[in-house]
Amino acid sequence: MGDSIVGFDVGNSTVKVGWFIRNRVEGIRTSRPHSADAIEEFIDLALSDRPFRSAYIATVNKPASDRLQQVLESRSIKTLRVLESNGTLFKEGYLGCGVDTPQTTGVDRLLASIAAVKQSPGKDVVVVACGSAITVNLTTADGIFQGGAILPGLGLMGRSLHEGTAALPRITCPPSLEQMKMEGEWGIPVLPGRSTMSAMRAGVYFAAVGGVERLLQEVEKSVGRPLTVHVTGGDGEILCRSFRFPFTFSTCLVLDGLCEIARLANS
Repeated sequence: MGDSIVGFDVGNSTVKVGWFIRNRVEGIRTSRPHSADAIEEFIDLALSDRPFRSAYIATVNKPASDRLQQVLESRSIKTLRVLESNGTLFKEGYLGCGVDTPQTTGVDRLLASIAAVKQSPGKDVVVVACGSAITVNLTTADGIFQGGAILPGLGLMGRSLHEGTAALPRITCPPSLEQMKMEGEWGIPVLPGRSTMSAMRAGVYFAAVGGVERLLQEVEKSVGRPLTVHVTGGDGEILCRSFRFPFTFSTCLVLDGLCEIARLANS
């Protein structure tokens, strides 16, 4: 693949782009807003950084990816393929199907698993993806995607505390790396939290950490063998600070998986 192909990961709250260079992903950029103006500005910034002529898209947010495709077309950029959550990757044999609802399994979960399997061949692989939702997904050593668990991400947990109560304050993306950078708080939330906000942040953060760790224990128990764990996603970097299990961190396994799809299409 030349340097004129990119991949887009269109999620629930962000759009990521990465350049496919020598069968790997480089120069990942992230945009949070999904408005038409924001996507147009995002594309123009990416083009000014490193021009590209064609794109692969993976999406779990069709309105946002439709807007993205319109902007790409207006810039004379060809969309080579759009991957959605419709079971296509199972049908095409990229992963074996061990779930009851392949037609609704998130394409982001599958692409991240494809990338993790490539990085850890012959292993029982679990991908912990830390985005708007946190997903824990198992692919066994025989290449069968077995499903897993889905729980609220840091932002969703924080918003639910505010929206579901009368007095608790709103916390923006708690306690994501971005928020901690803004506030200069680079450490793990301290317990006990000595303010309402710090108590909320500690609760959200350690609920996520503890939930992932317990889920991994249960998955390992069900498989009966040690697991190889890959962590990814926007909040993965901050949650990794407290995980007590061995893992490999990747910035965006979804784009890595999309790059593998592109590689095989061009091989």
